[in-house]
Amino acid sequence: PPSLPENPSQGDNTLGLAIDAAAARDYVHAFSLVNEALEQDITSPISRGYAFNLRGSFRFLLGDSPGAQADLEAAIKLNEADTLSWVKIASVHLEQNKLDASFKAFVEAIKHDPMDSNIYYHRGQSKLLSLSSKKNS
Repeated sequence: PPSLPENPSQGDNTLGLAIDAAAARDYVHAFSLVNEALEQDITSPISRGYAFNLRGSFRFLLGDSPGAQADLEAAIKLNEADTLSWVKIASVHLEQNKLDASFKAFVEAIKHDPMDSNIYYHRGQSKLLSLSSKKNS
């Protein structure tokens, strides 16, 4: 998670509380707090991108793929090098059965950090899922 700036805004503080709630596995509270933080002023683009990533993750887990996609696209727009957002949006595309978009997202993630093993793990998992769904069709 991003660290708080020297003079944090209300949004920065609320994002910090959301991160703490998620770490404590109080996901309902974390989701509420990250929504609140995004309505407030988060000072750093990196922190704002992190907030969109976190909310996009919650939305995806709640079955809101369009909302997750919008949040993850916003996160990427704020921090294009954030491979975690690229990996998550690839999962959203896979859920929406957009295989080409999913694998393009993995390619983008690799461009930003070819040493991030998380990318390859999820890309392999996505490939297996897409092959298994084709087999069952």
